[in-house]
This record gives sequence, structure tokens and C-alpha cells, in this order.
Amino acid sequence: MDISKDIIEKYAKKIYGFAFSKTRDYNDAQDLSQEILLTLFDKGTKISQIENMDAYIYRICCYTWMNFYRKDILKRKNLENASVLEFVADETDIEEEYIKKELHEKLRQEIMYLSKMKREVTIMFYYENKTSKEISEILNIPDSSVRWYLGESKKTLKERIEMTEQQGIYKPVKIGIGHNGWTTDYDMFGLRSDVLMQNICYLCYQKPHTTEEIARTLGVAAVYLEDKIDKLLHMDYLKTIGKNKYQTTFFIMEDGFYFESKKFMYKFADKISVPLYNLTVTAKDELKKSGSLLGEYNDNFLMWSLLMLTINNAVHYISELVSKKKGLNYIYPKRKDGSEHFVSASMVTGEIVDNADKDFKEFFLRCEGCGVKTRTSDKLNSLQYDIGFFEQGWRDFDDIELNQLSRVVDIIEKDEIPNEYDKHAVANLVKKGYVRVENEKPIILIPYLKHQEHPTLFKYYDKEQFFEKIKKELDIDEVINMCCEHIDNVRKLIPSFLDETETNQILCNSFTNQYSFLWNLWKKGYLQTPSNEEIKRLCTFVNEK
Repeated sequence: MDISKDIIEKYAKKIYGFAFSKTRDYNDAQDLSQEILLTLFDKGTKISQIENMDAYIYRICCYTWMNFYRKDILKRKNLENASVLEFVADETDIEEEYIKKELHEKLRQEIMYLSKMKREVTIMFYYENKTSKEISEILNIPDSSVRWYLGESKKTLKERIEMTEQQGIYKPVKIGIGHNGWTTDYDMFGLRSDVLMQNICYLCYQKPHTTEEIARTLGVAAVYLEDKIDKLLHMDYLKTIGKNKYQTTFFIMEDGFYFESKKFMYKFADKISVPLYNLTVTAKDELKKSGSLLGEYNDNFLMWSLLMLTINNAVHYISELVSKKKGLNYIYPKRKDGSEHFVSASMVTGEIVDNADKDFKEFFLRCEGCGVKTRTSDKLNSLQYDIGFFEQGWRDFDDIELNQLSRVVDIIEKDEIPNEYDKHAVANLVKKGYVRVENEKPIILIPYLKHQEHPTLFKYYDKEQFFEKIKKELDIDEVINMCCEHIDNVRKLIPSFLDETETNQILCNSFTNQYSFLWNLWKKGYLQTPSNEEIKRLCTFVNEK
């Protein structure tokens, strides 16, 4: 059977793509495509005689292009100088020279994609004319290993040079990276800011890859990837599979999983937000009567902060019960830099909710934040939510700010005059919105709980007593069953290659989006929209140890 019309139609687009890549002209590409198709028909080759159809058609394309190129030069001979005409008239095989040039460029590129040892051995042997013995001495490996690497390199390069099928173009991604736990480096050894590291992880999340496969897919020389892969392995963000492949160890949340979790939180928050609000009103009233809180703010602002404590305690309580019922035990991974954390990674486009209900779509796209931040210093503890739906973004509120705030309290209570260091501390807190100055006196603008007053607050939020309060407001069994049903629903969306600890913490955190409760109360009018100045410091609570 000869080359059929169906096969021609199958390759027509690829043939035109080849033609246009060579001519860079629409009309010339049309002409070249027609010549290639005519050549295929004229060959009269039987399909049974063709072992590799892709390779066969590619050779015909190259052959026809060479003839087309030769004709084009001759067609324009009156416009060319004498030296060019002499070159054309020469016996040199233009097609052969062109193919050699393309093969040389492809070979050079493929060598760049080789892993470190293969690459070094190949370059030394073929480009630096070193013997296998010399290479073994330089790399401090046996001569037999050098020969093995050369053999593997030849095999790999031969496969890649002969491979003519069109690879899809890899589209780089940007992953939102954070951490769950604690870390010594917020950049997480580069993972948070280095887009190339993120793309390595994304590629190896889909399936295990070798360094060479990563390099070739990303179009980046292997030498630029090796240090980044080493860092990812050092932090256990990647693991080795078999002898030379790598796989990502953490979950990357995409639209499907995010949608299911958000859908659940939309319903879950609507069910339990108001009861949690009522519990917080009681706590607020007790604190106000005791006069135990420092700071200048209104009731609405105080409720935003106290609700964090209520929600945080309630979520931990519910999560504890659900984890026990479903057996979702996990511990934070110990990283080699001394930290203990899970990677929180997400790639959410929002396209999945294009046709969703208007209210849910707004909730899906806007109800987020930068995580629940707990910070500590020598004297203070703090809790802070960075609320995405007010576009707060990440706020630096760490031990530096806590120590500065502690000093400001001393100045206020002792009625001292700030020294130069104090002025610097006050200026920083003023800039961030946590303090203001009036008549050269600092005034704290966030809820600050003094140590001696702890019994008032901690009696209310005492674990056992608080859980009893929750039970009076909620049908706990119904709440637990809702969460368990959700876990069963999303478990199937988690890749099976992730270990049990990683999977369990993903499931536990799939129903604990604490911003959802604040969003629900805000939308229902229980919480009023804060002013622009209040937003700078909103949802921040500090207490002395």
C-alpha cells in the first residue's frame, strides 16, 4: 500500500510548520509544502517498507527543502555576487552540509542537557581529546566507569539525534509557596522565590524525571539545574526514585482540590460562624469589664482580633476530633536546616468557577490570606491573620516588632521620655500602623494583654471550658460528620505517591481555612468593614508571657 491520503492529511500541519520555519515567508512556505507533498506521492514507497513514519517524512522534508533552497539560489543568481555563484556551481553537496550543520547544533544542545558526569566525560573525550585514562584521573573515577559513561552518552545522544517527533512546548509555571510549621528561612532555601526551582518541582510532581529529562523539557542546560536540584534534595523537597530520577515530595494544590475545599468551607463557615461570633461577644464583654486590655480601638476592631482566638481554638478542637476519628496522624518533617515544616504550594487559576454562583465565585476568588501567624519573643506572644480580601498582603510582624512593642508599653506605663533607640522603634511601629504618637507620647493601636490579667482571658479560652462552650452552641457530631465526609471526597484528589504524613496534613488542613469564618461574618454584617488605617493593623493580638 502506498502513502495514503489519510497519512498526508495527518502530517499536513507539521509539514507546513516545517516549511514556514525554514522560509519564514507565507507564500514560500505554501510552495515548499506543496513540493514536499508532491515528493511524498511521487516516491511511491510502500507503507510496509517504512519503519518510522515520523523519521521518513522528516527526511523527505529536509531533502525537498534542500532542492527548494538550491532552486531559490539559482533563481536569484543575477542578484548575487560572483563568489556566491561559484559556491553554488561547486560540487559541494549543499544538502549534506546543511544537515551536518543542523546535526552539529542539535548535538551541542543535547550535550548541554546531559547530567553532570556524562557531560564532563563526553566533552573531555570528544572536544578536549583526552583519553579515558586521563579522564579517570581528573574525575577520580575508574577507567571502566569513564567508558561506561561514554557508552551511555553515545546511546542517549544517538536516541535524541534520531528522534524527530515534535515535542510540545513546556509552559513555565509560577507556584505560590509558603510553609506550615516553622522555618529558619522564609525563602525556604530559595523555593519561595526561585521560579526555576518551582518548575523543577512541578515537572517532577507530574512524574519522576532525570536531570537530563528536566533540562531538555525546560530547555535549560543541566549545569544550571544541578545546584538547584541539590538544594531541593537537601531540604527533602525532592526525593530520589531509583538510581537517577527525582520526584517532588509535597502537594501542589490546583483548581480541582482547591474548588472542593472552598465549596466545603463556604457551607461549613455558614453553619458555625454565628455561634462562634456569639461566643466571642461574651469574651469581649468580660474583657472590657475587667479593663485588662491595653490599646486604643473600637468594639468592631476588637471583635476582628478576638474572633481570631475563638476561631483558632475552635478549628483546633474540631480538627483534633476529626483527626482522631479518621486516624489522620502526622508530624512536621524535620528539614536539614533545622526547621520543621510542610510546604504549602498552590497553583490556582480560578477558571473552574467561571460558571459558579456569583456569591460563591467571589468567596472562591477573594477569601484567602497569608496563613495563621504565631510569633514569639522573650516577653510576648502574638497571633496575626493577613487578610487577603482586604488586600493586606504579607505583613512583617516578628520578634523585632514584638520587642519594640514591649518597650513602648514600658514607656507608656513609666511615662518615660523615649531615647534615640526608642524613637527608632516607635517610628517603625508607627509606619506599620501598630502605634501612633500624640504630644510625643506613643499610643498602642492593637489589643495588648498584660501578664497579670491573663486569668480573665485564659479562663474563658481554657481548653476544656472553651470546648464545653462550643458544645453548647454547636451539634458537634454533625460538624464532625460533615468534615469526615469532606475528607473522603477530597482524598481521591491527592496523588498516591505522597507519603502518609504529607497526605494526612493535607486532609486535616482542607477544612481549616480560618479566613472563611471572618468572611462569612463580614458578609452577613456582623463585622463592619474597617477603615484603611485600621486594615494595616487588623487581626493582630499580643499578650505577655
